[in-house]
Amino acid sequence: MKKITKKWLPYIEADLNLAEAGLKGKRANKWTCLLIIWHCQQAVEKSLKMYSIENGKELLLTHDLPRLLRYSDLKDEKNYSKFIIELNKYYAKPR
Repeated sequence: MKKITKKWLPYIEADLNLAEAGLKGKRANKWTCLLIIWHCQQAVEKSLKMYSIENGKELLLTHDLPRLLRYSDLKDEKNYSKFIIELNKYYAKPR
């Protein structure tokens, strides 16, 4: 694994851990659910970027998950693209 992409793993893990903690919380509300989904979106975004870089591509500066999936050249054998399109709606643009 490339040194640059190896540094991304703790951030991906943190997003997934926060999403899991939110799911286990007893006081979940609509805002908690949105944060859980946002952390999932972030984990997928970082993973797609990491995969692309690992496979010799330049870092694509976008938050668009479908575009990142296409750019990564991953084979979508299980048709995750529908999930990716839906998850893409939950990216929260910075103010």
